Amino acid sequence: MILRTPRTFLFTALLVATTLSLGACSDADDDDDPGNDTGEEAGEEAGEEAGEEAGEEAGDEAGDEAGLPDEVAVRLERALSLYRGQPLALAAAVLDRFDAPDSGVVETSRVPDTSALTSRTAERVEYGCSNGGTVSSKDETDADGLLRQRDTTFSDCRVGAFVVTGDARRGANPVRDDLTLPAPYSVDDLMPFYPRMDLVLVDTRDGRRVATGADAQAFTSFADPREARNDVLLRRNWATRPGNPLSITDGVGLITTASLGVGISYADDGTGQIGRVSQSGNDIVIGGDGAQGLRSIVTLQPFEREIADAHYVSGSLNIVGEGFDYTLDAANGDPDTFQLTVEADGVTTSYTVPWSDRYAAETFQPSAIDLGR
Repeated sequence: MILRTPRTFLFTALLVATTLSLGACSDADDDDDPGNDTGEEAGEEAGEEAGEEAGEEAGDEAGDEAGLPDEVAVRLERALSLYRGQPLALAAAVLDRFDAPDSGVVETSRVPDTSALTSRTAERVEYGCSNGGTVSSKDETDADGLLRQRDTTFSDCRVGAFVVTGDARRGANPVRDDLTLPAPYSVDDLMPFYPRMDLVLVDTRDGRRVATGADAQAFTSFADPREARNDVLLRRNWATRPGNPLSITDGVGLITTASLGVGISYADDGTGQIGRVSQSGNDIVIGGDGAQGLRSIVTLQPFEREIADAHYVSGSLNIVGEGFDYTLDAANGDPDTFQLTVEADGVTTSYTVPWSDRYAAETFQPSAIDLGR
């Protein structure tokens, strides 16, 4: 069985590992039909809590169990939050759940639309928001009742604790029912893909603002084991468009910008099931006066683990900033920790840091994000 995702055009593909390539952002005028292209093509193209997804300043927490100095802990948490795409996961969570019963968004009208593919039923749906804002969407549903594509425009709409403006496209493919899904992800995490996100989200609780940048995206794609390139059965990518980084503005107006391009591949163990996991990405460029001095994140070696491992057991990142250089190395012989080497002010110090929700590299899980109220 082959499940398919859309072709994308705007990014130049970047080779980041032998089993993973990234790039890609969808042309906003393309149909993005999940039935047009193979899972590999779309997969190779790219991209805690709600406050963290919105760029929460980790400095509120003093130190941690690893004994990291406060400044190091803040920078490390911020860097890993960007690396695993948490701001884009927040945007995806809004797209997935803006019309949930407890979101404060209420459907006001629904009328047929004749512009969809003949194999789909299309409707124009209007929504009202608790703060007086609105949402308009075009929903395309297939013969099995699956919402395959949704184009959505938010106009100053409050969703949970966030006021949202902008537009986005969300697609969905059936998840392979013969494949054991990798923990902790559910069908709700792996079915959707987001070929275009151009959203601004403001957290009403603290004033923090996340802007995805034009044509940010996140993809999930499956492949048939008989045709999988490099034995990769599942790919997940998240990325921003070159020249349009995401930006995070904190409550006092300090801004962090970041360009993203990270992906994970899940490879066949020889039985048609997932056995190996690999994560890598192109260089992440960071700027702004709110970035805690961070300037770049470079993948030195792809992160890897077996599917049974809870955390990566190999791979390394270089986190570089103004006057400091951190190296995160997962290959320290302990699967529950990583080694962090800190170079600053002419002094080199090494710390053994437990993998945790705060210090995680892999998770892109919109379904787990609390959008607040």
